[in-house]
Amino acid sequence: LFREIGSALKLADAHGYRTATIDAVLSRMGRSTSLFDIIDLVGTDITLRILTNLRDEDPSVYVSPRLAAAIEAGVLGRKNNTSIRAVIDASPVTPELR
Repeated sequence: LFREIGSALKLADAHGYRTATIDAVLSRMGRSTSLFDIIDLVGTDITLRILTNLRDEDPSVYVSPRLAAAIEAGVLGRKNNTSIRAVIDASPVTPELR
């Protein structure tokens, strides 16, 4: 699940996909729950910690810098009624995110 989350975040970071587009594609592939809803449920901070721990074991796991940016901006998901979607969809794709 968290490898999928990392891959979805990489699509947003490296290619500029918006959350609605990623959700639409994944729903056509059978995913009924949005990965971004899962991030919000688990918490942005916990998601970052899990992905970082996974990457420590497997360098191919992607950890988005937008997670840290979201935490810095106070976006923690359901913990404080915010959503990672706002950070992803509002952030322009920049070279440092590629």
